[in-house]
Amino acid sequence: MHMYIGLWRATPAWDELGVAARTAYLSKLSAEVRRAVGETAESIAWGENEDDTSLGQCQFFAVWRFPTVEQADAYARALEAHEWERYFASIHVRGAPKTAFDVLTKHVTL
Repeated sequence: MHMYIGLWRATPAWDELGVAARTAYLSKLSAEVRRAVGETAESIAWGENEDDTSLGQCQFFAVWRFPTVEQADAYARALEAHEWERYFASIHVRGAPKTAFDVLTKHVTL
């Protein structure tokens, strides 16, 4: 299993698009992502950032769960192919889920 978390905010290029162009872009991207990742990929949560201290860095977030790392790679490639970074400044983190104990132990052994 592989988790993928995206954090993003709109760029000036997105602000320049009209509603019709934004809708067309997101519709095309959504269809391509679903085709690329397959039916077993799970969109866990999407939302708006409500933390005032980080709003300047990210406005939205999404959490995905992929059964394989290949699906996570396909998701990243779909975003890249559709120039996601042109329209959204983003940070993506990904990896296999671990227990809190495993992650905190890693902190100790850094």
